[in-house]
Amino acid sequence: MKKYIGIIGGVIILISVFLPALSVAGISVSLWDGAPTKGGVYAFMAFGAIVALCSYLDKTWSKIVAILFAIFALAVNFIWISDASGNGVSAGMGLWIAAIGGVMGIVGPILMWKKKTPVN
Repeated sequence: MKKYIGIIGGVIILISVFLPALSVAGISVSLWDGAPTKGGVYAFMAFGAIVALCSYLDKTWSKIVAILFAIFALAVNFIWISDASGNGVSAGMGLWIAAIGGVMGIVGPILMWKKKTPVN
């Protein structure tokens, strides 16, 4: 069950690209629609896919990779949130949901490391 926290976090990061990310004067734009070049958006989506895949694999190395890429996604997301603040621009729902996905991508693999205790 703990495995699914990381998987869901990665999927949330993927989906957040299509949600409203920036709002200017009541008009919202997603990362997918608003990016002049899609390179950063594709990289962000790849971070989410890697987090989901590595959380699914349930190996020690894959947990480390999932945590690292979730940290990368969270850092990029916070940079976008800080860039969006000011001059009448505000961060939209998509950026905040991506932050939740990044946290889930970190917490899920950490919880999977917890030792399983046998039930007597």
